[in-house]
Amino acid sequence: MAGKSPEVLEGQMFGRTPIVVARFPCMEAARRFWYSETYQKEIMPLRDGAGTFEVAIFEERLDDMRPRPAG
Repeated sequence: MAGKSPEVLEGQMFGRTPIVVARFPCMEAARRFWYSETYQKEIMPLRDGAGTFEVAIFEERLDDMRPRPAG
């Protein structure tokens, strides 16, 4: 696990399951990486036997990340 554990403000934050986040410029770039021949044939096999993985793409919405005006 890289970095410090998060400060959980509510709940259990997935129990003891580590989370890895990778940021891509867009959804299509994430898909190109995932389905690329290099990733599928050379990198993905390195995970074999290392555990159970759940992978998802989440779309970042910049409007959701901007502070909202008070009031």
